[in-house]
Amino acid sequence: MLQVLAEELYYKCMHKPLADMSRKARYAFLVLVLMSMLYFMFHFPEESKLIAYGITSCPHLNCDNHTENITIYLDNYNIVNVPYNVYDDYERSSPFCQLPNGAKCIMNHNNVLSDARFFVACKRRNELLSKAMPRYCKEQIVIQFNHEPEMYRCNSVDASEHDVTVNYKLTSDVPLPYICGNIDKLIEVANKPPPTTKTKSIALFLTKCHKNKGRLKFIEELMKYIHVDSYGECFHNTDMPVSRQVKDWQGVKMNISQQYRFLICPEGAILPGFVSEKIWHSYLTRSIPIYRGTPDIFEQVPGSNTFLFADNFTSPKALADYIRHIESDKQLYESFFKMDLSKYYEIKKKYCSFSRVCAICNGAYKNKLALKRDRCST
Repeated sequence: MLQVLAEELYYKCMHKPLADMSRKARYAFLVLVLMSMLYFMFHFPEESKLIAYGITSCPHLNCDNHTENITIYLDNYNIVNVPYNVYDDYERSSPFCQLPNGAKCIMNHNNVLSDARFFVACKRRNELLSKAMPRYCKEQIVIQFNHEPEMYRCNSVDASEHDVTVNYKLTSDVPLPYICGNIDKLIEVANKPPPTTKTKSIALFLTKCHKNKGRLKFIEELMKYIHVDSYGECFHNTDMPVSRQVKDWQGVKMNISQQYRFLICPEGAILPGFVSEKIWHSYLTRSIPIYRGTPDIFEQVPGSNTFLFADNFTSPKALADYIRHIESDKQLYESFFKMDLSKYYEIKKKYCSFSRVCAICNGAYKNKLALKRDRCST
C-alpha cells in the first residue's frame, strides 16, 4: 500500500515513475511518505480516511468478485447520528430491503472501501459536513443527501461529483419532498368541513431575518395594507406564550396557528422544487396559506384554489384587498377548503410510500450493476 501510494504521489508531482530515482533516494522518499501519513493520521484522524482516495480499487467492484450485494459506508457517523440515531436506524433496517436478484444492502460506518459512500451535505442549515466529495476508492458510488436549498453553502458541491441524489426535489434520484412527513395527517384533515371557530386574521412565524431579503420586502409591503400578527423575530409585534427553545415549540406554534384564518408561508429560497414544511403546516392547521415561493408548488397542493399564491397578485396591496374580500364572503372563504384528495394520494403513492433507506439502497445498487457491466464487459 505504501509503495503504491508513493509511486502515485511521485508520478503526479514529477510526471515520471518512482523507479527512475536511485535506490537511496527512493528509500528516503518512502520514509518521507510514511512519516507524513503517520502525522496526518494522528493529527487528523477523521480525514486520514482520505489517504485511499484515487489509489485503491474498491474490492467489491472487482470483476473477480461476483457478489451482488451492495455495501454503503455512512460518512461522518458520529456527527450525523446525534441526537436522533438516524444512522443506527439505517444500519439496522438496510439488510431487510428487497433488491433485485435477492441482493442484500449492508450499511455500515467502519468500511470506507464500501461500494458506495453516503454523506449528508449538512446537518443543519449552513453546517457543512463535507467540503469535498472524495471517493475513498476508485469508482466508489457517491450518494449525496441534502434537504437544504442550493443557495446555502452546505450544498455547494458540484453535482457532477455524485452519482445518486437524495433530496427534496421530485426530480432527484430518491425524492424526499417535505410533504411526505405530513401526508397522512394532511389527508385526514382535508376530509373535515371548513373551520368555523377561527377568530383571528393573519399570522406570521419568521425568525431568519437575514435570509432572502425579497421575502422580507414582500411582507413589509403587505403589512402596510393589512394587519399581521408576527410572532417571530422578523417584524415582531406579538409574543409567543413560550420560548422557541422549549421541546414542543412546534406544537405550541401549531396550536396558535389554528386560531388564524390565514398563515403567511414565505420560503427562505425561491428555487425549482423547493417546498418546505411551512405550507403543509398551514394546511394542517386549516389556515389558508399565503404562499411566496416556487411555482412548482402547484404540483403538490390539493387544488390551485386552496391557497393564495403571492405571485398571482399585481402588488401586496392587491393581495391585502383580496384577503379582506375572502373574510367578508363566507362562501368564498369555505371554497378554499374543497381539497382534491387525488393529488395527495398520487403524491403519497409516488413519493412517500417507500422506505427512505431502501430507496437509497436501490439507487446505489443500480449504479453498482451499471459500473460492473461497463468495467467487466471490456
